[in-house]
Amino acid sequence: MNRRDLLGSIGVAGIGLTAGCLDVDSLEEDLDVGFYLEDGPTVAWERGVSADVVAIEATPDQTVVATERELLVLSRSNGGPVRRHVHGSIRGLEEDDSGWYAYGDGGVLAVDRSSGDELWRVRGSYQRLFRADSAVVCYASNGRETVGFDPETGDERWTWEGNMIYTYSPSFGLVPGDGYRAFDLNAGAIEWSFRDGDRHTPIAVADDVVVLSAELDRSEDRSLVALERETGTETWRFDAVHARSWAGGVIDGTLYAAATPHTGSKRLSAIDLESGRDRWTVTLEEAFDRGTTTPETVVDDTVVVSTPWGQGLPATCAVDRVTGELEWTREDHGLVGTTDDLLVLTNDDGAFVGIQPDGSLEWEGNMQVVPRVSSPATGELVYTPPEIVTLEDAFAAAFVGTNGLELWDETRGRRRWRHRFEETIDGLFAAAGDLYVLVDGTLVSISLE
Repeated sequence: MNRRDLLGSIGVAGIGLTAGCLDVDSLEEDLDVGFYLEDGPTVAWERGVSADVVAIEATPDQTVVATERELLVLSRSNGGPVRRHVHGSIRGLEEDDSGWYAYGDGGVLAVDRSSGDELWRVRGSYQRLFRADSAVVCYASNGRETVGFDPETGDERWTWEGNMIYTYSPSFGLVPGDGYRAFDLNAGAIEWSFRDGDRHTPIAVADDVVVLSAELDRSEDRSLVALERETGTETWRFDAVHARSWAGGVIDGTLYAAATPHTGSKRLSAIDLESGRDRWTVTLEEAFDRGTTTPETVVDDTVVVSTPWGQGLPATCAVDRVTGELEWTREDHGLVGTTDDLLVLTNDDGAFVGIQPDGSLEWEGNMQVVPRVSSPATGELVYTPPEIVTLEDAFAAAFVGTNGLELWDETRGRRRWRHRFEETIDGLFAAAGDLYVLVDGTLVSISLE
C-alpha cells in the first residue's frame, strides 16, 4: 500500500489550503506574502514507473531511481533509459564513490556509478545497508545476522550472528546485549566490551568518544558514561539526580543531553565531551515532557532543541549556548530547516514561520496545510508533517494525498511558486539540486535552475 492509499484508508480530516487573495482590500497583504516571486517550475521530463519510488539519487548526468521492484538508471536531462535492473523487492538505496547499492527482500544489487552496469548481486533478505570503509554491511531481515560483503566483488568477507550492529562511523559499530560491545565493521570482530551496570543505552558517538547511559551501582537512576572509542576505557561519568532516561547529541565538542526524571520536568545539560564537565543545566518547560528531546542545531550561538513529530505538533526551544539561559519556547512548533541566522518552523495552524534566534518573528507564510488523520489505535487526531525538501536557499513543501507543490524562499518567507498537478502527490524527493515528484504512477523531474 502506498502512502496516499494509507492516508485514505484511515481517513483524512481538516486539510486546508489558503492562498493569497486577489481582491483589492487585501492587495497590500498579498504583496507581502501572497504573490509568487517567480513563474512556475520547469518540468524537465516525466516518466511512468511501475511501482512506488523508494529513493532517488543523481550524478551530473544520471538519475538513479529505486522503485519497489527495480532499479532504473535514467538520463538526468531527459529521463531516457540508460539501464534497467529488475531486483525483486527493494527497501532502500545507498551510494558511495564507485556505485549504488539497492537492498531488500531481493538481496543486494551493486551498480557501477559511471556506466549503470551491474557490478554484482547477492541473494538474501536485508532490512538495512551501511557502507563501511572496506565492507558493505548488510543487516538480515531476521534481525539475527549481519554480513560484510566485499565492495568490489560481492564476496562474503565476514558474518556476525547475534544482535544487530548499530553503525556510527565507516569503521565503528556497537552491539547491544550483555552490556555493549564495540564492533570493527571492516574486520567483522568485537574490539572491546563494557558491562558495568544495567540497561545500557547509546546516547552519542563522536570525536572518538562513546557515551552510554546506564544504571550503575544498583541504582534506578541512570548516569552517563564516556568511553574511549578505541579501547573502551572509561574517561568520565555524569550523574543526575532521579534521571530515568537520557537523550542527546554532540555539536561542536559539546554533548547536549536531556535527562527525563522520575518526576518533574526535563533538564538539558551542556557537557564538555572531553572532560565531562557540566557547563550548564537548564529546566525545560512542560511541552518537552511528551517526547524525546534532542538538540537539532546551533544558530548564532543559540542551541535549538525540539521534540519529534507524533501525537500533536512538536515543541521547539532555544537555549543560549554560553550561559544555558532558556531564551524562548514555542509549543506546537516543529522545526523545518535553518539558514545561517534563521529558523523555519511550522506552527499549530500549519503555517510556515521564520524566527530569529532571539525568538522574534521574521516572517509568517500563508500556506496552511495540516493533514490530521485518525489513529487506528486510539481514534485521536494525529498531526502528520508535510514532505519537506530543504534546498540551498529555499524549501519545497508537499503533502501526500493533495496535489499542491510549493517552493518557498527561506530568508523572506515568500512563496516562489505553486504548482498543482492533475493527480495527487505520492512522494517528494530531491537529488543534485533537482526536485522529483511522484504523481499517480508518474515520476516528474522539476528543474530549479
